[in-house]
Amino acid sequence: MNTFKQVCVALSICLMPMVGHAQKCNLDVDETDAFTKEHVKAGSNAVGGMMWHWKLTLKQSGNKYGWEMQIKYSKHFQDDIKAGDIIYCKLENGKVIKLVADNNYAPSHQAFSDGTIITTYLPKGNLDMADMKDFSESPLSEMRVMLSGTNIEPNISSKQGRSLQEIAQCILKP
Repeated sequence: MNTFKQVCVALSICLMPMVGHAQKCNLDVDETDAFTKEHVKAGSNAVGGMMWHWKLTLKQSGNKYGWEMQIKYSKHFQDDIKAGDIIYCKLENGKVIKLVADNNYAPSHQAFSDGTIITTYLPKGNLDMADMKDFSESPLSEMRVMLSGTNIEPNISSKQGRSLQEIAQCILKP
């Protein structure tokens, strides 16, 4: 009995660090759709600095994967993000994922009394499982979107990159 207790204590001590590093899946949505009965998962995270107000959402509905973005920029852009336009995502491991807009997305504008105009886009599109798997294997490190002929590249923090990687990992969990 004494040996049994010692083995249990030793095993508990060895397994404690694993419990501390177990990934918690805090997705924005993790539920079964009442109408389609498909399991729906989605998680969002900010990309870029505080002044950017950009957000990338990764999602799954049944066996389909997708993405959505909120892009706000302090400049007056008039051109749509058109169906087929690409937002480039580079991962730390060097892989590049292309987020392809599925439709045309017109900008909305908010004007302030100081003359500042904020342009907002809300594009979205589909991903295949290989893209979601790539997101799950390496943190996002860079992003590029072309708005009205101007390349915009928000500075992605390592924390933001890891958070998006964790979201993809959670979405891919059975």
